[in-house]
Amino acid sequence: MKLLSFFIIFLIGCSNIKVKKPSIVGPVDVFKKDTPTKTFIDNSDDDSTDFYGPKPEGDILVSSKKRDPVIGVVLLPALNLSYRYIGFLKLLEDKEIKVNILMSSGIPSLLSSVYAQSKSISKLEWVVYKRYGNKKVKEKLFSNSWKSKWKKALESDLKGKNIEQSKIPLVIPYINRKEERTLLAKRGDNLNIVMKQLEFKGDSISGVLADLNYNNILKSYGADIVIIVDALGDKISLKDRDDFLYGTYNTFISKKVSQFDESSIYINLSKDTDYVDQLINPDIQIKEGYLSSQSFIKEIILRLKDWKESDT
Repeated sequence: MKLLSFFIIFLIGCSNIKVKKPSIVGPVDVFKKDTPTKTFIDNSDDDSTDFYGPKPEGDILVSSKKRDPVIGVVLLPALNLSYRYIGFLKLLEDKEIKVNILMSSGIPSLLSSVYAQSKSISKLEWVVYKRYGNKKVKEKLFSNSWKSKWKKALESDLKGKNIEQSKIPLVIPYINRKEERTLLAKRGDNLNIVMKQLEFKGDSISGVLADLNYNNILKSYGADIVIIVDALGDKISLKDRDDFLYGTYNTFISKKVSQFDESSIYINLSKDTDYVDQLINPDIQIKEGYLSSQSFIKEIILRLKDWKESDT
């Protein structure tokens, strides 16, 4: 009887013992600190750097070539020949080549802002059509009237939209007059910034165009391949005399070769016979840009293939 009582007391004591549940092991962290990663564009809010862009949705892992290369596209200043860039972007879209970063200044930034926000060539073509219709328009470039008409044409697509909200990360150089240096827009109202960078005087635009190394900037933002598109060529021809445009853009032409190196893909869509201050029918320019770009598309596709097959 005593043995039975002892056994019952033992069972009751065991039932009161709290058994610690095994901890649940979570998923293994494959992104350890020693894993090689590459930031797409600087996420930092630190304003101490001149070179920055909009925030990406995440970091890009570069330890594997299974991903597609990050493609950065620069649209060089080209005055009224800039509309050929629409044809180039249209061809990339047709060939399913994705633009990951877009950089431009001057008139091309008006076009790239619309494209970056909408990621639609049709939308970009419509904005240009609203601005000019289907005809040649004679205007003095960068005049107050010219800028006012462009601002009105862009308002419905850019007003209230910030650069960091662009569907394609966008980089717009502009002059900080107080500090006399070139900055790259990091955040803020897209329309205000793109119009602000058109307000240049004297030699300020030469500083923007000639002192920037587009290739290095986009590489620092994470671009694996940089495509630099030029519609201005090796010289400019003006229908009407304009010492400012002639001097400024000739300065840019003489120095632009230093803005990129052999690792870039350079595409020239220019024609020596074109007047850069005379607007040809935009629709014709878009078609010319599309056709001219076709001779370069094989080089781009080959470079993309070589990059994916390389080990580094």
